[in-house]
Amino acid sequence: MGIPSYFSHIIKQHRKIIKKHTSESIDNLYLDSNSIIYDAVHAISYSGNIDEYESDVLNTVCSTITSYVKHLSPRRIIIAFDGVAPVAKLKQQRERRYKTSLMKNIPTNNNDTSGNTSWDTTAITPGTPFMNKLNIRMKVFCDTLPKLLKNVDEVIYSSWSEPGEGEHKIFDYIRNNDHMHEITYIYGLDADLIMLCLCHLHQCPNIFLYRETPEFIKSIDQTLEPNETYVLDINGLSHQIVDMLCTGVVVDKGVISDNNDNNDNNDNSMVRNKMIDYIFLCFFLGNDFLPHFPALNIRDDGIYILLDTYKAVLPNNETIVNSGKINWKSVKKILTIIAAREEELFIKDYKTRNKLEKIMKYRQAGCDSSIDEQLLHTPVIHRNVEHYINPECEGWESRYYDKCLHVRKEPIRTKQICHNYLEGLEWTLAYYTDECKSWEWKYNYCYPPLIKDLINYVPYFETEFITKTDVEPIHHQVQLAYVLPPTKYYYLSKYNQHIMNNGPSLFSNELNIQWMYCRYFWESHIDFPEVDINHLKKILNINTIT
Repeated sequence: MGIPSYFSHIIKQHRKIIKKHTSESIDNLYLDSNSIIYDAVHAISYSGNIDEYESDVLNTVCSTITSYVKHLSPRRIIIAFDGVAPVAKLKQQRERRYKTSLMKNIPTNNNDTSGNTSWDTTAITPGTPFMNKLNIRMKVFCDTLPKLLKNVDEVIYSSWSEPGEGEHKIFDYIRNNDHMHEITYIYGLDADLIMLCLCHLHQCPNIFLYRETPEFIKSIDQTLEPNETYVLDINGLSHQIVDMLCTGVVVDKGVISDNNDNNDNNDNSMVRNKMIDYIFLCFFLGNDFLPHFPALNIRDDGIYILLDTYKAVLPNNETIVNSGKINWKSVKKILTIIAAREEELFIKDYKTRNKLEKIMKYRQAGCDSSIDEQLLHTPVIHRNVEHYINPECEGWESRYYDKCLHVRKEPIRTKQICHNYLEGLEWTLAYYTDECKSWEWKYNYCYPPLIKDLINYVPYFETEFITKTDVEPIHHQVQLAYVLPPTKYYYLSKYNQHIMNNGPSLFSNELNIQWMYCRYFWESHIDFPEVDINHLKKILNINTIT
């Protein structure tokens, strides 16, 4: 997931970071493995026999991992599956599962209309019977892998029962073990992985992202050779990024690391801070935890607006982030400049989307577009709310808060939203670079405040909005109850099924789907009623991981 369109943007702008795999062997292959399950599910036709189908999926997962290990010859392997996630992530997981459930009830061209059912991918959630089957199978597989492949010295397996997203468990291992002189491949290509790799270059400088070549061809360049293996060079990307941020500064083309003499260490510290600044700026484009600002869209050069403002406002020796702490004064400088242009950027985006709306309506009127295509382009065809907000008409800011955030634009509510967003910047930075400061924090809205309002609450001095808590990760039954649509409560334990089905309903059966300022339907938001995670823990009578 992560930043919409970020991956394609990175490749188009930095084509040379895609390199052929040439090593006969590598030191480490770390697999963020949930995507391997989904790939297996999509590759296998479902006959209706659940046990037989799930057995085929497990076989495919194991054979896929084996093929990667044979091809790349790593000494150490990490196979990590998602465990329970922070509540900030559960909001997104909940949204995806509700959308999946909704889509199955819409007769699209891709849906099977013969009466056959498809296997339920909601089962790929920590704590379900399928994930228990996977865990049993993977334990045996990981024990036998070093015996099958002699080059493998160590296999580290992290199941769904260990808290944390798969990729974050991998980088937690990297932070706690020396990787300075090892070649490390991370399996995956999404924006989150790119950001995490960039954050950890000082500890793991020889790090590359790996996926099957067809995925590179599909996502990047159809001229790539199908029989070659390609990787994304994170260190190469980092130097191109730092070059963009440091106008007039000569950047060493070696590696970013912590192991240097004092003089070099000061330079490396500055380069690392600049890299973290880039990642911080990208938060404003949206990620799994915070929505993007409508005035800053990566499809409409939002990244360049941020980078140009950064270079214009901050001298080369000043950074947003220093030793993991946010310099809010620098943030305020940057956002103040962008806030002055916010209305202009809203109007520009509004006019661009008006043109796109006309084009898409013309296309659909001229041919029999599929239901799938109509649904995909819904956000640029059905724009009644955007037209009501209309940034070209006076009072649009109040209409934005009314329709996007469902509040009156008044100081108390605006302050709450802005503080929640600033908490999110701090939480996300810590989550990417170091640790989860709070397992229960989340951003409470589908849209951000306006930047012109946000700058009023950005502090001038060093401030921490979130204090690290000792609260444990939530229980997998709580996560299931939180993310599952009511029709899927059968994945809960019998006791908790009874609680959720017979108590007062915590979830409305009516879904309010919002797609203002989205390009595609899959980017849309579901405006859920608020559910207190502590109340959910209380009624399910579960407080700790078991």
